[in-house]
Amino acid sequence: MIRLRGVLSGKKWRGLALGWAAWGFACTGPAPGFGAVEARAVFPTTTPAGSPRGSVVVSVVGLNDLHGRLEALPVMAGYVERLKQVRQTEGGGVLFVDAGDMLQGTLESNLNEGRAIIATYNMMGLDAATLGNHEFDFGPAGDAAGPDVDPQGAIRERIGEAGFPLLSANLVERATRRRGAFENLFASALVDVAGVAIGLVGVLTAETPQIVMPAFFKGLDVAPLAPAITREARWLRERGARAVVVVAHAGAVCESWDDPDDVSSCRRAEIFDVVRELEPGLVDLVVAGHTHAVVAHRVNGVAIVEARSHGEAFSRADLRFDARAGVQVRIFPPEPLCPRTSSEPCHPHDYEGGSVVSHDDVRLAIEPALTEAAVRREALLGVEARREVAPALKHESALGNLFTDLMLDAVPGADVALTNGGGLRAALPQGPLRYRHLFEAIPFDNYLSVVELTGEELERVLSGHLASERHGIVSVSGLYVVARCKRVASGASELDVALHRKSGARVKHGERLVLVTSNYLATGGDGVFDPIGLEPSRIRETPRLVRDALESGLKARKVIDGKSLGLFDPKHPRLILPSARPVTCTNRTAE
Repeated sequence: MIRLRGVLSGKKWRGLALGWAAWGFACTGPAPGFGAVEARAVFPTTTPAGSPRGSVVVSVVGLNDLHGRLEALPVMAGYVERLKQVRQTEGGGVLFVDAGDMLQGTLESNLNEGRAIIATYNMMGLDAATLGNHEFDFGPAGDAAGPDVDPQGAIRERIGEAGFPLLSANLVERATRRRGAFENLFASALVDVAGVAIGLVGVLTAETPQIVMPAFFKGLDVAPLAPAITREARWLRERGARAVVVVAHAGAVCESWDDPDDVSSCRRAEIFDVVRELEPGLVDLVVAGHTHAVVAHRVNGVAIVEARSHGEAFSRADLRFDARAGVQVRIFPPEPLCPRTSSEPCHPHDYEGGSVVSHDDVRLAIEPALTEAAVRREALLGVEARREVAPALKHESALGNLFTDLMLDAVPGADVALTNGGGLRAALPQGPLRYRHLFEAIPFDNYLSVVELTGEELERVLSGHLASERHGIVSVSGLYVVARCKRVASGASELDVALHRKSGARVKHGERLVLVTSNYLATGGDGVFDPIGLEPSRIRETPRLVRDALESGLKARKVIDGKSLGLFDPKHPRLILPSARPVTCTNRTAE
């Protein structure tokens, strides 16, 4: 066993029999124990840490941003099983991890607040996972309400049910800047794979406080990633880890991955910046996530892999341990797993010279969750989409305009509605709409909120948003937004935002407006209301889910059309901008 300074506290790993009889999940045997004295998990090893054993290959397989897609897991289990068979014939092994955002996003997971995902991962033998920002989306457990309710109750329950270490080295208490907010949440883990000691570190994207429902992230914060990784990686190396793997809910977006050393096509590369801060040789591999993109690259000597989202593919990198050559890392491109469209089934293919078979035990285990969701999922809304109603992240869209129109209708007397582009996740397809289409388009359980503010305040909100490139563009209903570059007394040019009613009349600065939005935005999400410092006392949260309001509004319309100029007219947009976001007036001719 790896001997660590007082780390083994005697706490036993929670088994799989955690009240899951109703779901059909069975305990397949005891799980190993670990301790929490220093918020690190430790597993027994079969050989002394760091001892040479010739050449050993450990395949690291990762999922990221699964977002509750249970249907992908039986096939994923088949791929893991096939790869284990190959590695075991050579004396090697497989390390299976998840890089966060695993729980939220489908009815079959949301209806049980992620319990089904955790239980299925327990059955599959997941080795470790890190928390993603969407792990906090469920807020309090169940229907709990009131001032004394734990705002992170649901995720605390899921952590307690996990038969694998959940990791987050940089999630801290806001007041103390210290870790330890959650019991059984670990900064790092030292595991044994095929007799090789491997260190694991989990980290969470730095933008989490800006994109999580503020009420559900109360009392928490995120510390810088690189120092947290450095601290844990050194600790693990000192105790014999022959390799360190970071499981990071932070990633990049790359257009090409043919050459691992060519990162010229990559952008939004938070994890690249983090890795560049690390001392060479400290970390061998990062299994990344959060950006829903493909990464198969090497930065600062560290291999980084990421494989899209929603079980579309899985990532892989092989660690070859050699007594003479040390650790060598081979990067693989993402392996297709399931089609992106949830209506298309997952089909396993041959892999590593043999056939992959969907895992029957896992398939049977997830059936109760799928069955519970099926009735709600397939219910017809009584609405016909004559043509697809599509979203867009960077510019005005028919879907965003439709949803804000319906939000405005849901609150009689409201003047304007506002929603965030990042919350629009799928198009409403052509044809009869079912509840699943609406759920996939807006899977977040946010509530309608009402805010009173002045025209001048809303202009400041929109001016700050349009000048930023962060997050998706907002959608607006009830008013038209006209932004232009205006010359000021100093001769400089600055962004000027004006609000106009449908009649053409400009909204005066002191005019009072009733705005309807989601509680996610109203309470600080995406930083939209940061320019005016919206106080909680000004927010009136309704008991109605945004999705429920949209469902009622769609049923009242009966027919929608994504090409209708009433939803989006490119010649007469609701957002009249001098350029795409971020709108900057530097070196731009002022009007």
